Amino acid sequence: MDDLTMQTLRSATVPRMRDLSCIAWELPERTVTSFTTDPATNSAVLSRLVSAGEQILDIIRLFLFKPGEDSSIGRVGSLGGGVSGVWLGDDDGSHCQFIARKTSRFQLVQQPLRRGLKEVRHIYNDDVFRELCSVVCSGSARDETLALVLHSLRTFRESRDLQSEEARFLRLGSMAESLAKRHTRQERLSGPKLRKAIAEVACSNTLDDIDIQEATVRELWDQVRNPLTHTAQNFASIGHDAKQDIATMEKLTFNMIKGTVLNWRIDFTNEDSDASADETVTPAESTSHPDMPIDADEIPFK
Repeated sequence: MDDLTMQTLRSATVPRMRDLSCIAWELPERTVTSFTTDPATNSAVLSRLVSAGEQILDIIRLFLFKPGEDSSIGRVGSLGGGVSGVWLGDDDGSHCQFIARKTSRFQLVQQPLRRGLKEVRHIYNDDVFRELCSVVCSGSARDETLALVLHSLRTFRESRDLQSEEARFLRLGSMAESLAKRHTRQERLSGPKLRKAIAEVACSNTLDDIDIQEATVRELWDQVRNPLTHTAQNFASIGHDAKQDIATMEKLTFNMIKGTVLNWRIDFTNEDSDASADETVTPAESTSHPDMPIDADEIPFK
């Protein structure tokens, strides 16, 4: 451990891993070049690893979290008191290193979410779960839509640390609008058309048989979001149930994330099929030398 790790552990509120789950994954090559006691290098390594681990947990959160709940499955490497730590090891276990840093100025403490194997087993056959796992495990999301989905999951996680109900509601609302605009490919979409697009994406999650009425979306945006956005009012003065509205927004955004991934799969499959059809080679398109006879058996077809 480097000196900064030793200093940081003095402020940790969980001196040992007790009653906590362990998450481990293989690092891509060159993520960590060597084990070092240089504080700056180790701080950068810890930041990258915690971000990568949180992406993994964000996907699990999508399936284990129930809108309106106050429970949480926790954070990667959380040792309490805003301190995060990770273990590094090589293939044969001959070298190990522990890095810890204070990564948050404050930390909200919640009762841990307990789920058994029976409760989580069903998610592994979910199309959305498998697609997002593939994206995260590959180490990067080059597709703009999938990158937006991962950013949306991060936004949801970060919104839970906001203690202001109004700020959290608005954060979830902006997340829903971004997903709708990406789906319609209209960045300047607004008004009733935007409300309709949000409802359409939310309802496209066919896995959970979800039905989000456009009237529900219209009520959230017209009667709640606009007053919160353009005035200094709060939920109490507007006369809405903050807990209920936030729970509805959580359900809406979760459905939109799943619907966005399902729509992306359909579009990607259609584009791939069209590309395959366009690549069909005919005798006239053969790349054989013009002076050479064309043998029908040698014409490549796809």
